[in-house]
Amino acid sequence: MNGWLDSGVMACQSDKSTPCASHVASNPVEARFQEPPNARQASLDDTLDSSRRTLANDSSITVLLKSATTSSSILGDTAEGTTTWVATSRNYKKVYRKIDKRILMWYCLIFAVLKIAEKNISNAAIINLEQGTGIKVQLGNLSSSQWAWIMSIFSHPYIVLDAFSVTLTKKLTPRIWLGRIMATWGVISMCQAATKSYAGLLVCRFFLGVAEAGFAPGAVFHISFRFPADHLPLRIAILSATSIFSGAFSGVIDFAISFLNGAGGLPGWRYLFLLEGAPAVVVGIVTCFTLPNYPQDAKFLSQKERDLSKSCFKIPSLTDSVLSGYAKRQAAVELESYSLKLCLNLGFVTLL
Repeated sequence: MNGWLDSGVMACQSDKSTPCASHVASNPVEARFQEPPNARQASLDDTLDSSRRTLANDSSITVLLKSATTSSSILGDTAEGTTTWVATSRNYKKVYRKIDKRILMWYCLIFAVLKIAEKNISNAAIINLEQGTGIKVQLGNLSSSQWAWIMSIFSHPYIVLDAFSVTLTKKLTPRIWLGRIMATWGVISMCQAATKSYAGLLVCRFFLGVAEAGFAPGAVFHISFRFPADHLPLRIAILSATSIFSGAFSGVIDFAISFLNGAGGLPGWRYLFLLEGAPAVVVGIVTCFTLPNYPQDAKFLSQKERDLSKSCFKIPSLTDSVLSGYAKRQAAVELESYSLKLCLNLGFVTLL
């Protein structure tokens, strides 16, 4: 064995112009540098392509690869012929802020308008009682059980139609369907001011639940196309806080409206339904014309920002089988989803 190695080394030393095959084979590191330049470049290209594929399939890594032959990109211009890896944290945070200002703040306004109008039925029962123009008196001295039905009838169609409404949000686009919910909800809320009997108010409350069904989950569905999963809970919490905060102020607003009692011959509770239902109609109509459906429709973002949004958020397509097939089957068989829905309904919805 030693003789064979010695003869190989002597053969290599005798001819310095060419690398010895046996010497190269016994030294892998040196063999790597003995490859022709074209082979080394091909190997580097293969490594780069493999890295691209790995990062493209890894949703936990948010980076942007700049092509070696491109002189400009979403993040800016660099020298032609260079390959640059740039972390996009500052860039996608900038896009997040724009979406928050344009989409999330608009939804906060919508939720505030809806919740103020939704809670006015409770305040309508207590305003102007001293003057004898309260809603219970004017609708025929309603009993406690009758008023309980007026309060709860809203929830019955809401629960039944919630899932169907979310499906229509997907089919008819969020801009059209959510705007429709707002507008029709406001119109029916204003119609409560024209009721003259227990039956009339009961019918209005029932169709109010029909009109509003699916708005909250539809809004969350729409926002989910703007933010990745780890950023979505904060936005949902902001919407929930807006609803609670607006509910805290609804009593003050209703108290102020009660001073219109007797103006124009109308009791205060009729003004309550009119003045708090009208903003929902206006906001709903504006929503139908201005709310962008999906990131590619967001005119308030530049083309570069829209491209960055789609590349970084990893948003699934509406026609993706994940949305239409697998996710539905998983939701149908997982007991956790049913227990969560049961707890939510028992916690937030009054059935009787």
